[in-house]
Amino acid sequence: HKKKWRSRWRVCSCCCCCLWLGGFLALFLLYATSPWQQLCDDCGWNKRAHFGAVLRSTDGRIFIIGGRNGEQNFGDVWSGNREGTEWQRLVEIAFGPRHGHAVLCSRSGELLVLGGDEGIGDQPSPRNDVWRSSDGKTWVQQSETSPWASRKFFGAVMDNEYRIY
Repeated sequence: HKKKWRSRWRVCSCCCCCLWLGGFLALFLLYATSPWQQLCDDCGWNKRAHFGAVLRSTDGRIFIIGGRNGEQNFGDVWSGNREGTEWQRLVEIAFGPRHGHAVLCSRSGELLVLGGDEGIGDQPSPRNDVWRSSDGKTWVQQSETSPWASRKFFGAVMDNEYRIY
C-alpha cells in the first residue's frame, strides 16, 4: 500500500515541478522577447556604465548617479520623471567621481551613496564612505570610513528601520 502511494507521490511531484518550471520558462521567454521602447534618445548625460540608479517613491523621480565610461569616472547626479522622458542634471560633482557604488533610497526619500571606486583602469581606489542627500543636489558625508571594508560592485538594501545590509 505504501509503495503505491510513494510512486503516486513521485509522479505528482515530478508533474508539479515540470509545470512550475514550464511556467517559469514561458514567463521568462515572454519578458525576454518582448519589444523594448526607447523613451529618451538624448537624455543629456554621457554614456556610462557601473552607475547607480534608484526610483524615489515619494515623488516618482528616477536618479542616475555617477558611473564611468572607461576613460573617466562621473560624480554627477541626474533626475528624471517616472516615465524616463525628461531629465536634468542636479549637480556636476556631488561626492567625488566614482563607479561601482551602491545607491539606496529611504522611505522618506533620502538618497544614500555607499562605497564604489574612484580609480580608473589598473589604478583602483575603492571606498567605504557614505553620502546622504534629501534633494539630490546637496550631499553630506555621513561617514568617511565605515566599518565595512572598501568595496565596489556590491549590493545593498535598507529595511523599514533604516538598517543597511
